[in-house]
Amino acid sequence: MKRQTLLIASLVALGCPSDDTAGTADTTDGSTTDAGSTTNEDSTTGNVETTEDSTSIGSVDSSSGSTTDDEECDGEQLVCDGDCIDPLTDAEFCGASGDCEGDNAGTACERGAECIDGDCVDGAQGWGTEEIIDAGGSSFYPRIAMNALGQAIVVFEEEGPPVSNGLANRFDPDASSWSGAEPFELDDMGDVSDPEVAIDPAGNAVAVWARNDGPNPSQARAARWDEAMQTWSDAAQLAAHTSELDTGVLIDADGNATAVYRQQGGATSTAFARRFEAGGKGWDAPTDLGSIFPADLPQLAVDPDGNVTTAWTRIAGGPTLATRRWDAATSSWADEALMDMAASADARTARLTADAQGNVFAVWQSFGDDHIMANRWDADDESWGTSEIISDPTQTIAAFPEVATDAAGNAIAVWHHRESSNKDPAHVYASRWDAGSETWSAAEPVDGEEVATAAPDVAMDPAGNALVVWIARDAAGALNVGGARWDSATGAWDDPETIEDTPGDVYVNTELDPGPQVAMDDAGRGLVVWSQDVDGTLRVLANRYE
Repeated sequence: MKRQTLLIASLVALGCPSDDTAGTADTTDGSTTDAGSTTNEDSTTGNVETTEDSTSIGSVDSSSGSTTDDEECDGEQLVCDGDCIDPLTDAEFCGASGDCEGDNAGTACERGAECIDGDCVDGAQGWGTEEIIDAGGSSFYPRIAMNALGQAIVVFEEEGPPVSNGLANRFDPDASSWSGAEPFELDDMGDVSDPEVAIDPAGNAVAVWARNDGPNPSQARAARWDEAMQTWSDAAQLAAHTSELDTGVLIDADGNATAVYRQQGGATSTAFARRFEAGGKGWDAPTDLGSIFPADLPQLAVDPDGNVTTAWTRIAGGPTLATRRWDAATSSWADEALMDMAASADARTARLTADAQGNVFAVWQSFGDDHIMANRWDADDESWGTSEIISDPTQTIAAFPEVATDAAGNAIAVWHHRESSNKDPAHVYASRWDAGSETWSAAEPVDGEEVATAAPDVAMDPAGNALVVWIARDAAGALNVGGARWDSATGAWDDPETIEDTPGDVYVNTELDPGPQVAMDDAGRGLVVWSQDVDGTLRVLANRYE
């Protein structure tokens, strides 16, 4: 099982990426690769390609960037712990004076409080205190979904014995509390893996996952949370036993769900979709979307009218980004459409989002040159535009993009990149789509570039504010969750910050657990979830942005 290599993969991916003498990690076929590499097999040729591991963070030099006591600070600033700070606004040295030592060091404000005129003020906008939300066992791979009201649900895996369970925990924004973790797979007959979840405006949710029944290969399953009845349904089987399988899901405003999965049969990998009708019709028959890259999973986006777009890396004829659309008016799938061939050749890790006007944004990694690409489906023209590079074309090894939109049709894409090699520290960058000018901004760092960061995620509220979260390796080598907020009123990024202080390394591995996940509601409140080593056990934690 993949659980057996969980901690090893964690160390390989993030612990020692810059050392050429690092050990090896088990791959899924039993072979080994260098810790700084990823092996991919092209099913069309049988060739195996080894590429640098863009998931590892690297390290930073902590010897620069500080101010000495001999240097002068501007205006009323003081030197505190080697840096110039404003004691009227600095939350770490709020109200400091003189030499900023001992009684003169001021007060370190609690998380969620703000330093205003030298005093810590509670209830200010910001992140709260993280909390463990699992059931007590070794837990990982959390996934979050949140609706406009702030109702949220998190699903994750809990390692057995006797089997690995799928658990869910729901957040009530009115009570500001969690319901408690409970199983969404009720029969305990097989290992649950890779759960995904979506939630509708009424608080109903659908979870999908892969289940392994021991000697049998995986099967895709789904269950529905009924908010009115406060119960999970019995699991429905979406796909028969296959040798390899991944799943994804979303829900439209009317509660209809679309589930996608990748099914492996021999040397062929195929993408499928199934629809759940909220009116009591249940799940429809599978739709064959087309051939898919063996390591890929179809991505989904839904607009306010219930139209669904899915995209995946198509293998037939060479790796190219393919899309299909579900038309809510005709209740049918359109034919497959290929993104412009040259720009989407060798596309990987595509991500989608739809805005309030029905336009769809797609971002992906161009695997050949490691740039981040973007394209936009125009709802008026009913066609894709021209793909373009949105990462800095002079930089290489850009990977793992994510994208989100606001009510006005603006979008923010984030990713991480290295300067030139796998040994360089990774940093999180962003580019913004302006709906008025219909252009992407120049890529800019959002992590402050003082620590190495990777594996970002992004969410936006209708007003255009955004939260970006990531994994950060600090100067001491510890792995933390960091983040930054885009303020739509000022048109600027807030300073990056660490948003948890639980002892122990945050866990990330793009195959088993791709890092922190974030969501926002219509009021601009956010929730982030992640897995972390707490006293030697992987736990699922959450923090709220108010």
